[in-house]
Amino acid sequence: MRKVAAGLRRLRGSVVAQNAAALYAVQGAAMLLPMVTLPYLARTLHPDAWGLVVFGQSYAAWIILLLNYGFAFSATRAVAQGRDDAEGVARTVAGVQGAKLLLGLAAAAATVFVGFAVPVFRAHPGHLLFAFLFALGTGFSPLWYFQGVERMRGAAALDVAARVVATAAVFLWVRGPGDGWLVLALQAAAALASCTVATLWMYRRTRFLPPRLHGAAGTLRAGLPLFVFCSAASVYTTANSFLLGLMAAPATVSFYGAGDKLVRAAVTLIYPISQAMYPRINSQVARDRSRADQIVQATLLPIAVFGGVISLVLGLGAPLFVRVLFGAGYVESVGVLRVEAAIPLLVALGTVLGIHWALPLGMDREYNRLVLAAGAAHLLMCVLLVPRLGARGMAWSSVLAECIVEGGLLWLFLRRTVRVAPAPLPSAEPR
Repeated sequence: MRKVAAGLRRLRGSVVAQNAAALYAVQGAAMLLPMVTLPYLARTLHPDAWGLVVFGQSYAAWIILLLNYGFAFSATRAVAQGRDDAEGVARTVAGVQGAKLLLGLAAAAATVFVGFAVPVFRAHPGHLLFAFLFALGTGFSPLWYFQGVERMRGAAALDVAARVVATAAVFLWVRGPGDGWLVLALQAAAALASCTVATLWMYRRTRFLPPRLHGAAGTLRAGLPLFVFCSAASVYTTANSFLLGLMAAPATVSFYGAGDKLVRAAVTLIYPISQAMYPRINSQVARDRSRADQIVQATLLPIAVFGGVISLVLGLGAPLFVRVLFGAGYVESVGVLRVEAAIPLLVALGTVLGIHWALPLGMDREYNRLVLAAGAAHLLMCVLLVPRLGARGMAWSSVLAECIVEGGLLWLFLRRTVRVAPAPLPSAEPR
């Protein structure tokens, strides 16, 4: 018992554990708080109006992807591996901020074009405007910096507080199908407020260097491989509702969005472990490659089992979850949820093999090839399956794309990794 108690004390004092807890709070706010509003919005807005909100959120996800540009991996890795060099960190921050400004201009131009080209947004410009503002607030957030320096608690508290306020406001002010735009407006206000305060806080910790075009361009070049990876991955993850909206009616988007949002909310239970371990594994790779291999092997089975349990619960409980959360009008979402229930298990495997193993070891090219292949296959399967199966066709396409990536990563891991004795997770270190 004394050993167990000592282990728990070490875990509480571990920077990794503290950051994992903070990241759980952020991910919970990002996905679980919207789950609180889903039953209310599904019934208040009805399928057509709620489908427009889901479509707008999915477009925002594309813009967020562009603004993030893979910096959650590339910039976090740079800060984590060089955080003892204050001047180097300041240059990294300046490069990322400059790159985001350039990307923001590109995103604004793309949004103007989409407003004219996409009939749904042409008919509902308010949804597009607030979706874009929400994307700006989220995409410019400097959470990548706080993750890299392993100081997530304050930034996480700020992010969660803003989302809680937005969630409460939805219940207060959204009253009928005509208020769909207000959902996006409230989310935009929360994201912009949180981003502004977090950015000021970041510059209290690191010296401000004005962004320069040369530095921004260099940052974009350095982050391109991971941007390609994130872009291709988004084709079969966050962008599915947007793709479906281009091929089907808003009601079909809402049926798919209901099941998919449940799955993505469940997947957030896995992400904080990954994000907390990512900077630690990168710093270990710089000092001791064999130790990093040991950490990966020690975490593979527990995280895979965790993901498998989540998948099992979603698959078995699909009818109950849909009936309780969305009501009888969303029975088509049961099939979507049953198909996509496999995703948490697949994501758990990909978390360890891709994020914890391939990226820290610089295997960006191999990882990108797998993700690009999956994205291309997903688009082809969408064209073949959605006209025949509707929302379930999109779900099947998404699962098959995940299988391509995780199967390829597993093959690479078994082929390349060197067997070493498993080791416990890193213990507490002085901050």
